[in-house]
Amino acid sequence: MQIGIRYEKFKDEEVKKLLEEKDVIVTAGRKLSKESETELEKKNQQIQKIKDKVKPMVDTYLKKMELDEFEVPTEVTIKDGEIQVQIVDQVISYEELLRKQKIDGIKKPSETDKEPDKGTA
Repeated sequence: MQIGIRYEKFKDEEVKKLLEEKDVIVTAGRKLSKESETELEKKNQQIQKIKDKVKPMVDTYLKKMELDEFEVPTEVTIKDGEIQVQIVDQVISYEELLRKQKIDGIKKPSETDKEPDKGTA
C-alpha cells in the first residue's frame, strides 16, 4: 500500500455490476488496441519492403532530372495514372516557414489584456 493512500470498501450490487461491465469493455478495448497495433506494424513492414524495392528504381530517374541547387525530391506518388515526383525548393520553403513564424508571432491582444472601461471600473 502506498503512503497517504487508503481504501474503503462498500457494497452496492448495481455499482458493482456497472463496474464489472466497464472492466469487460476496457479489457476488450485493450485487446482490440493491441490487435490493431500488431496489424498496423505488419502493414508498416509491408510498406517499407515496397519502399525499399522502389527507391533504387526511382533513384535512376531522379539522377536524370535537372534539379536546382536547393531542390530536393520529397515524395513519389501516382496522380491521374502517372508517376509524379514532388520537388521542393528548400530555400523557398524555409522562407515561407520564417514568414509564417513571424506572422504567428504577432499576437492580437486578448480580451483579458485590454484595460478596463474607465466608466465601469
